[in-house]
Amino acid sequence: MQTWEYSPEYSIRSYTFLLPFYIIGLFLKNIFLDKTLIFYSIRICIGIFSLYCQYLFYGTIMYRVNRDIGQLLRLLIYTSSGIYFYSTCLLPSAICTNLFMLAISSYIRGKDLNAILWGCIAVCCTGWPFVGVVFIPMGVHMILRQISITQLNQQRLKLQPTITPCLVAIGVLLLKGLFILICVVCVTIMIDSYMYQKW
Repeated sequence: MQTWEYSPEYSIRSYTFLLPFYIIGLFLKNIFLDKTLIFYSIRICIGIFSLYCQYLFYGTIMYRVNRDIGQLLRLLIYTSSGIYFYSTCLLPSAICTNLFMLAISSYIRGKDLNAILWGCIAVCCTGWPFVGVVFIPMGVHMILRQISITQLNQQRLKLQPTITPCLVAIGVLLLKGLFILICVVCVTIMIDSYMYQKW
């Protein structure tokens, strides 16, 4: 059964979002005969993915930011009915929330390229391009962090502070981010073109 969002006439949703769940469903089809069990098993897989993302986010805050803030975050996650309900939903907004938690966890741990990858997947693969607004402050802070790291390195090496190394560091970060974005967009375009039969 196809909804109007996935019809080739409108093509407003990305099949890339459904591909992991389709693969899980194919695997489970060989184990279970009942479609209802497959449906609930996919929701359990989404719940496990949500648990992983929340745990990674909590651990990052707990050990990289502050233990008290981590404990408060855990309390808020435990008592939030919204997090409980979205954690097993097959919706782009729910998956974007999980991908944002992965991105912010990677970013706080200093893994900027992983954060960019999770952000690109959230924006391009879920069919929710407006979620990109959430990643703008992180991107701006990545650039500011590159500037401060470069300036600290110049001070440590007792070099004359210049703008050129800062620009080089920002340029390298932007080029790597652009490369990741192009790769994610190309994969998304290939999958959607195949599914919609439009090239």
